[in-house]
Amino acid sequence: MGRKVETELPLGSTPAQVTQFLDDMHIENGPGGLSDMASHRYDGLQQVSGHVYSYLRDEPAGAMHFFFRDGKLVEWWVESQCGGGCYSMRVDGHMYRNNVRNECYDP
Repeated sequence: MGRKVETELPLGSTPAQVTQFLDDMHIENGPGGLSDMASHRYDGLQQVSGHVYSYLRDEPAGAMHFFFRDGKLVEWWVESQCGGGCYSMRVDGHMYRNNVRNECYDP
């Protein structure tokens, strides 16, 4: 999924493009609300989040978080909520972390 996001939503995309991408994939989405109390890195950034649910159960299986500055995508995460890893992208490059949960990107 991270590769699909990277291909179809380059940094600089708008919130409307991200929302349309998630809608086209039938992924539940809306305003995000992540914060990093230690660094305050996401304070003031517009956010959109999407949630993927398991096929057999109505439980979260993954999440996508998109961060915007001045109406342009500056960072995103695609993370497994089952311990399958996290793929993320920001201006200084992309990163994949295997077998992590809620630790998408080092500040």
